[in-house]
Amino acid sequence: MTEEITRFDTREFSDQKIDDTMTIWVESVINMSNGINAMHSQMIKDKDTTFGGGKSSKAGFVNVRNYISLVGKKEKDLEIRAGYQGDTIMQMLPIYGLGCAYAGKEWSKLRSGHNNAGKEKAITAIALGYAAEGAEPRKFGMKTYEQVASIDIAGAEVTDELTNWFKYFVDLALQAPTVNDEQNFKVVWKGYATSGAVLLEVTAGDGDFAQFNLGVFMHRLEWAFGTAAMKVEWANLERFTDTIGRAACRRFRY
Repeated sequence: MTEEITRFDTREFSDQKIDDTMTIWVESVINMSNGINAMHSQMIKDKDTTFGGGKSSKAGFVNVRNYISLVGKKEKDLEIRAGYQGDTIMQMLPIYGLGCAYAGKEWSKLRSGHNNAGKEKAITAIALGYAAEGAEPRKFGMKTYEQVASIDIAGAEVTDELTNWFKYFVDLALQAPTVNDEQNFKVVWKGYATSGAVLLEVTAGDGDFAQFNLGVFMHRLEWAFGTAAMKVEWANLERFTDTIGRAACRRFRY
């Protein structure tokens, strides 16, 4: 990680309850992203035993009483979809004044708190609530463009102008919080798809939550390029629509 601090999350929460109006809004965000990503994630509120109740955890969590359990069917792309959904939710919560952070290693304490229907698996959770009075967001660094990204476009010279253009979007994506703060992934710009979309190849390293964090990065890359009205396609992952037994949703296939 670099010394430059560019990411943050909230791990110290107040006693202020999430009221019914806010609950409806949060659950609408979850339900919308559930449908899009073939997930069954749920919000659990006012659970006093979460992370030991009001006590501080080893990861710095204090007074966590609400969380979103990221849950889906046990399929090959589940962790990627969970990360993709997680980042969707993490981007939305601060808009309405809610602090949030990925549970990461604390997740083992939460596994029994969600409705695990059928052959489903809970990947991790997002702690959420109102920040404690006087508590500063936890700040942490991110990897550099050079550590995670490269350009490999057949027949194209990799100029400074091309590099700086790609770097702008990668740097935006790298600002997304990840589980355990890890960014164990790579992205290669391969050129353009026949549709005109930016064609990217992404890979995850080894370790816990590597696929989840890749999903986080993929969503944030799509968002970053979207700020310039550009779409992204994946060179090594097929994004397809699955309508078997459920409403249309987006999944990934190697």
